[in-house]
Amino acid sequence: TSLMSKTWLAAYASASCAYSAAKTMKETGESTYGLCRPPGHHATRNMFGGYCYLNNAAIAAKYLTKSGSVMIIDFDYHHGNGTQSIFYDNPDVFYYSIHAHPAVEYPYFTGFEEEIGIDDGLHYNLNTPLEPMTSVQEYFRAFQIGLDKAFNILDPDFLVVSAGFDIEDKDPIGHFNFLQKDFNKLGQLFKNLKKKTVFLQEGGYFVKELGSNVSAFFDGVNS
Repeated sequence: TSLMSKTWLAAYASASCAYSAAKTMKETGESTYGLCRPPGHHATRNMFGGYCYLNNAAIAAKYLTKSGSVMIIDFDYHHGNGTQSIFYDNPDVFYYSIHAHPAVEYPYFTGFEEEIGIDDGLHYNLNTPLEPMTSVQEYFRAFQIGLDKAFNILDPDFLVVSAGFDIEDKDPIGHFNFLQKDFNKLGQLFKNLKKKTVFLQEGGYFVKELGSNVSAFFDGVNS
């Protein structure tokens, strides 16, 4: 993970954006979107990774725990190993991730189904790994099953969503098959959860259509 002369300024600004989104959501009761770059979910407490430097979702979630229970939902193509590690032994935040199977995709060493948390955080971690090129229909089926499991354990006051748009059909490093209509459906799924939510940008590297995909997603959230 590269470090350049302005890396800290960029990472600090990104984390500040996530914090501000969480603060605004708590104060207004309205869901918010933090357009964060660089992303954050591969960063642990003491390690950079995957071009992540500060864990934006973890910072937002930690802030919100002062006011209620929190669940992080991560739909980035890659498993958020950093977020998982930060809360792995901690019941303050439930972490749920749906992602490409780590047996074949980055980060390779975390994101398996058997990883369910330890100590006080036991059963507060849930992973749904999927094979690359999984159909959109199967993705939604697996996602709903995972959400049902997660909400059966914790019905949170707040959601923090690590929104990775690298599940897009043409993304150069993601290999799921989402089109704009599918992002719209995904947004509707979050709308139906009826939770105060902070959405934070993670991956998404097909820049030509990234904005359109994000817009389609939020059209679904706000439909």
